[in-house]
Amino acid sequence: MTEKGMTKQRIKLCVGGFSFTTSTEVLSRFPETKLGKISQSSPYYDRTCDVYSFDRDPNVFSCILNMYRTSELHLPSNICGNAIRRELEFWEIPETQISECCWIIMFQVDQGEEISQDLAANFEKSTNVETESPCGRFRDSLWKCLDQPNYSRIAKIWNTVFMVLVAVSAINYCLETMLEFRVPISGAEINSSVRKNLSGNNLKIELLMFTKVYPSLSAIDLVCLCIFTVEFILHFLSCARKRKFMKRFLTWVDIVTISGGWSVYLTEMGFRNGFVAKNYDMFILYVVLRSFYIFRLFRFLRLSERFTGLKVIFLAINRSKSELILLGICFTIFATVFGSIQYYCEFENNHFDTVPISIWWAVVTMTTVGYGDYVPSGVCGYLVGSTCSLLGILVIPMPIAIIAANFNDFYKRNQQRQQRLKKQMPPPKKMSTIKVNPCLSKLTH
Repeated sequence: MTEKGMTKQRIKLCVGGFSFTTSTEVLSRFPETKLGKISQSSPYYDRTCDVYSFDRDPNVFSCILNMYRTSELHLPSNICGNAIRRELEFWEIPETQISECCWIIMFQVDQGEEISQDLAANFEKSTNVETESPCGRFRDSLWKCLDQPNYSRIAKIWNTVFMVLVAVSAINYCLETMLEFRVPISGAEINSSVRKNLSGNNLKIELLMFTKVYPSLSAIDLVCLCIFTVEFILHFLSCARKRKFMKRFLTWVDIVTISGGWSVYLTEMGFRNGFVAKNYDMFILYVVLRSFYIFRLFRFLRLSERFTGLKVIFLAINRSKSELILLGICFTIFATVFGSIQYYCEFENNHFDTVPISIWWAVVTMTTVGYGDYVPSGVCGYLVGSTCSLLGILVIPMPIAIIAANFNDFYKRNQQRQQRLKKQMPPPKKMSTIKVNPCLSKLTH
């Protein structure tokens, strides 16, 4: 056979039971692929039938064969991207050959795998070191009850009680700052001028120095603090991986909140018993210690262990870090530009006396909040304000849409994951019926 006849030799391919016919000239267009290097010495060649047999997907192969004919690889939209990737690996075709119009299929596959890995890593139940001893099993069960709200019925009950205590503690924290829930301290009946001198003319310091919380609210706060302390100690002692436990954010929330709570309680006892001097500096320190109470609100993040939707929101925000950074950069640039322009446009307006104040006005205007504390008074200022507000309406929602799309992807994947886990759960065991031997039943009668 001549060389020209060899290059146009017809080749029969049987892929998944379907027959395909082509020529060596077509296959030689991609010599680095499996079909480009095919020969009669291949293990897939059947000499009796003069055909190359492959047990692969014929639907994907038809697209691959079209690539040899047209030099463009278009993918079917009705086949999973992972299955397509395995076929491309078998036929030794690089993914760079995929046409741009079909690249979205592989992008969605990669994106879906990343989302599934994030969900598996965040929703995977953390395991404690299991031991065969009764003490080890008890410690493991105690740790799971405290750490995994859906572990058992007791864990659900305790988690509900714990969340109620967190809510009561948060409400109590808010009520303590209201004059209606405080009573004057005995012996604090001094004239208003002296009180203002001691408090530095600060109404909040004056409220804390010369009034105290209702005894009932103080008792509730102390009971919650004791329960949180005992829960944290048991949580720490029952955890076998203490180093990993100490790296968690909620662990440090508990540490700061509990230590701050006991510091405030001991300081208040010192004020009442005269161990701590009642002066302005000591009350500033007291206020700083009370500010740590804010961290108790972060305990509500434990709801994410029970309600997966809350954790999905955090995962979507974490995945959208680049978009949030982009939003922050664009927002800062535009706010600085419009604030600087407004500073010179309203140069005779004493309200816009500095560039930072003008930037603050631009931030309020771009977010369409409009406090009204700084208002332009000239035509130039009106034009800058209108342009700034319109640009804020256009710029801010763009990254927000991407964050919403990420949340939608995470939420759908999580719903699918939960449905698959439910299907994988073994069915409940049925009570086995005891079969009575009829001969025994006759003997009993």
